[in-house]
Amino acid sequence: MRKILFVFIALMLLFHSLTGQISINATPGSKNDQGFSLREHEYAVIINGGKNKHDNYLDFWNECAAIYTALIEVYHYKKENIFILISDGTDPADDRYLGKNGGYDSSPLDLDGDGVDDTQYAATKENISLVFDHLAQTMTNEDNLFIYATSHGVQRSGEDVYMFLWEDVIMEDYEFAAEVNKVNVQTITTLITPCSSGGFIDDLAGDNRVIVSSCTAYENTHPMSLKSYGEFVYYWASAIAGHAPDIPYQ
Repeated sequence: MRKILFVFIALMLLFHSLTGQISINATPGSKNDQGFSLREHEYAVIINGGKNKHDNYLDFWNECAAIYTALIEVYHYKKENIFILISDGTDPADDRYLGKNGGYDSSPLDLDGDGVDDTQYAATKENISLVFDHLAQTMTNEDNLFIYATSHGVQRSGEDVYMFLWEDVIMEDYEFAAEVNKVNVQTITTLITPCSSGGFIDDLAGDNRVIVSSCTAYENTHPMSLKSYGEFVYYWASAIAGHAPDIPYQ
């Protein structure tokens, strides 16, 4: 498995060196305070279903934070173009399991450490529908959408799978695809990483789409030894950011 991951990342880095981007588009736009070009036509949705307080592992939040920070720091997405749905949203109650010796806490709302809250919504069906309804009305065929989704996932049969949203709510693969299909844009890139996540591919497939899953419909994903990141996402995030997600940006 590790060899496959390193080959995948090597290919991604090669693609980056040739094109200047890795599945995440970089259309020039306005400037931010640091003088970087903001990507006017780039949008993103980041989802951590979480399942429930006891199963919402630390690595889920870490992965969302790593990918969000890369979008902001490396690809200069506009913050207002990124929609974040994480477990119980802005509720201050404990919703995250820190491990046997760590207990529970409330998932931080600030994903990139700049002191500004980033999480906007709880990971519910209603909020996912709300976000994709908004994107369907806002985005055009000149825009590009990047989607990241993580949680626990289960195979029903064959390629039929589902993932958990908050409070143990199930979202079937075809339900998630129906939300994504609301959006008519230039390209959609989806990274989906629950167990059995490969089962989402046949439902999400379409023209001008890139779909990356952490495993097939018949496999489980696994955290790294300290369970701070899922192994697949750790290396994927390292590839798009240019360094490991647990190393601070310079």
